[in-house]
Amino acid sequence: MKRIYYMAAAMTLAVAGNAQTSEIQNHVSSKGAISTVPGNQVSADIGTRSTIYYTANFDTSWNGWTAEIQSGNVGFELTTTGHANSAGSSFAIPALASTSEVQWVVLDSDAKGASGTEENATLTSPILDLSEPVQNGVPLAITFDQFFAEWTDPVDELAYVEASTDSGVTWHGVTVNDGVGRDNRPNPERIYVNLTELIAGGDSSQVQIRFRWYGSWNYGWQIDNVNIEEMANFDGEVAHVWRERSDFLFNSYWEIPITQAPNLDTVSAIFMNNGGFELKDFDVAVSVVGSTSGEVATGSTTIASLGSLKRDTVGVPVGFQPTTQETFTTHVYLSNDEVAGNDSGSSSFQITEYHYSHYKQPTAENESVWNINHEGEGSIGSVFRIVADQDLHFVEFKFGPGMALGADYFLMIKEVLTGIQDVSDLYEGTFQVTADDTSRGAGWVSFPLTEPQALVAGNYYIAEILSYDAQQDPISIRTNVDGNGDRSATAYGPFGTNKLVNRFYGWQFTPAIRLNFEPVSSVEDLGSLASIRCFPNPASQIATLSYSTTEDAIVDIILSDATGREIENWTVHNLAGEVHAIDYNVAGLENGVYFFTITEGLNSTTRKVTIAK
Repeated sequence: MKRIYYMAAAMTLAVAGNAQTSEIQNHVSSKGAISTVPGNQVSADIGTRSTIYYTANFDTSWNGWTAEIQSGNVGFELTTTGHANSAGSSFAIPALASTSEVQWVVLDSDAKGASGTEENATLTSPILDLSEPVQNGVPLAITFDQFFAEWTDPVDELAYVEASTDSGVTWHGVTVNDGVGRDNRPNPERIYVNLTELIAGGDSSQVQIRFRWYGSWNYGWQIDNVNIEEMANFDGEVAHVWRERSDFLFNSYWEIPITQAPNLDTVSAIFMNNGGFELKDFDVAVSVVGSTSGEVATGSTTIASLGSLKRDTVGVPVGFQPTTQETFTTHVYLSNDEVAGNDSGSSSFQITEYHYSHYKQPTAENESVWNINHEGEGSIGSVFRIVADQDLHFVEFKFGPGMALGADYFLMIKEVLTGIQDVSDLYEGTFQVTADDTSRGAGWVSFPLTEPQALVAGNYYIAEILSYDAQQDPISIRTNVDGNGDRSATAYGPFGTNKLVNRFYGWQFTPAIRLNFEPVSSVEDLGSLASIRCFPNPASQIATLSYSTTEDAIVDIILSDATGREIENWTVHNLAGEVHAIDYNVAGLENGVYFFTITEGLNSTTRKVTIAK
């Protein structure tokens, strides 16, 4: 197996307001690397609402399929375990999370291939008689579950789905899995191929389909639940929605402070045609809706043409400037077709008072942790564009369990100059973390800057955690696993096949890093209770109490209602100088006034928080 920890592909970042660009590398994976997300489908689940004309699940046998090796030592095999990962594998390949888990097919290039050896293998079905649906004009699709991950980009293996109507003399096919990479791979992934197009003009009573692999010592391919099933004639789908403006990072923000809210120029979406025939003249409508303000902007356009099982990106101008603190949702609607339920999509963002973040809290099941633990210097950060001049007072993180407790880490603020490789250090501060900071479900940990940093409109800045010895003091930070490759996340270190010491960006995951522009005047000196903040106030979702002590101390905290009734309490061991935070979900509380009371020794103080949902 290829034993390196990282792979990279060239990308370019253009900084707004500067014509220069810088070639950079796209970091795709970390140690322990093939990363997966819950199974998804590249098209709508047409199998739940269509006729299935053929199926093979390989649970007890080959179902009449034939596996052959044309060259090399690698071919398709039946499996109950997936890939034969070697002991200590840096890139263990997960088994296919098939909906039928008894047995399936695997081509294990990783375990059975060799460097420089060409691999060419096929898996061919028995002859199938599909004359009835074809003669009746029914559009057909080949569908199957898979897990597939590339080793490199550009790729060094090819995967095909093909069909024949003349006993395998002539094959017509399409490539699948082209350039997918290793990161954020769906498991399982449902693939759809238009069979009607592949067998057009042939003998529909003599149909064979086959999977074909061509490569040289790569990961491999797992396949199950192969169906031939009916497609709708016309089925448009809104597959993904995002927001655009001249600042390419705008799409990725979940929290945007009101002072930094840019104009929303365009709402865009990826549209897919899951039907068997070309879509023509389908209307697209866009609506931007505020949680308080209601509908604030609209737009529309028309998709002139979209072929069967094709996708296209369409942008709709809206020109909306947020001016209120609330959650905005951009909705995209496709005109109705034969299949309901997939004709709309949405994307949301929050306009806040002080917080600026790309990170959106994932569900507990989908929570992920991002680690850097290589030898030498390393960092993880997020890129922010400043719309209006503003002083930064705090940076906040959510840590993972891999941090070295009590070790010195460094909070860095860097200004991006001509490109992501050309940065200038603005600020460096030291901090440590405790076990409470890294526990599962731990909230934001806030670090005040010893001196506020004046961030300038139009510039990009990186806020990051730095370790000068990431092997001894690894960095571990929580992430959301549904990252969209928005290029907001950066890392510094010896990544890539040549172990380049450089800055990389464009990861699929978003680290839990946010800026907090709350004025420093809200921090009070209270003896050993060095600082206390309660935010946001009023709170609608999460109320956070942030505090620090000048000495190592046991701190007691009580949340009570206006009558004095205790709702929740915490006892925390604080280390001197460290800022801690208690996050409380207010979903179960009625609107009204509540109080956080914090006590350390003989020192006690209370902070009022208003709940307004």
